[in-house]
Amino acid sequence: MARRAEAGWLRTFPVATAREPRAGERGLSLIEALVIVTITALLALILLPLASGAAGRNFARADRAIAAAEAANAEQVFRALLHSAVQDERAPGNGTGAAFDFAAAPEQGSACVEASTPTPVRLAAASGEGGGALYCEAGVRRVVLLRWQRGQGRFSYSDDGIAWASAWVDPATAQRGRGGAAPATRRAPLVRFELVEGQLSWTERAGWSEPVRVQAELGQ
Repeated sequence: MARRAEAGWLRTFPVATAREPRAGERGLSLIEALVIVTITALLALILLPLASGAAGRNFARADRAIAAAEAANAEQVFRALLHSAVQDERAPGNGTGAAFDFAAAPEQGSACVEASTPTPVRLAAASGEGGGALYCEAGVRRVVLLRWQRGQGRFSYSDDGIAWASAWVDPATAQRGRGGAAPATRRAPLVRFELVEGQLSWTERAGWSEPVRVQAELGQ
């Protein structure tokens, strides 16, 4: 019984052996193998550029989508800052082709300006051979709102949206320069920022939003 038990644990497994070729069967010849390798290489040469080109187009689309999102965010900040412009003697409005200086008191703070506090702000465009950037400067803060790879950014100003100029001076400052009294109300200009090559153009009125200050000046 012990021997049978020991024999029960022994099992045999089939051993694979080389099969003898059947009659009429033959392998690939050297020429046939070379033909197959050549065809495979040709297919790879045709398909790989197509695949890489599709990948390149996908990357280009992704880059354009990211650039569009960054531009949309920068435009939102640009419009919000100009819309929150206030009349403040400490920071009278002044504009050139490269920058626009004003005082802003936004309801909601941003990385550039704190909320509800009138703060001197400068929107400035710096351009060079390798592109440029739009900055927001307030005190010691300097935040990049937008970068571009080609073209030049510039500011222009208008009262009616028809005639545009490359410079603007607060009427109060101009009146004092002529020896007169500052006007009680000052018409806020339309401010346009654009890339010269026409990739984008933003226009927003630097809306004074401090009626109490204006009423106080009218009462004097």
